[in-house]
Amino acid sequence: YRDLAALVAAHADPAHRIAVVNRAVSDRDGVVTFHTINDTLIDPATGCYRRGFEPPPGGKAFPASFTSQIASLSLKNILKHKHWIPNLEALVVDVEVRASTVRTLLDEHDLRDDLVVLSVDAEGHDQ
Repeated sequence: YRDLAALVAAHADPAHRIAVVNRAVSDRDGVVTFHTINDTLIDPATGCYRRGFEPPPGGKAFPASFTSQIASLSLKNILKHKHWIPNLEALVVDVEVRASTVRTLLDEHDLRDDLVVLSVDAEGHDQ
């Protein structure tokens, strides 16, 4: 999020209305639980265990290159990856995040008829 927000700010044009919002999109407004991989154990850039952490018994030092992409509002979606990552349950962390409906986001940014692009990564709600 920080990288994207900085990129948008660096190239901002007053003629364009671009908003970067760090929020989960859900079927309700409020706080939701977001499940992700513990980045103190695994480096999200490489997918390797960080120095000082050993793989679980039977595990590989390089569990999966895509660990930084494993995040969802659905724990069930996270656990679908356990055949690639031994001991996955021990690597999952839960983070409480703010969530809004699409309608709330549109209203907050006064977007109704002039919306051109809305990009949503619907982790956990894409079933």
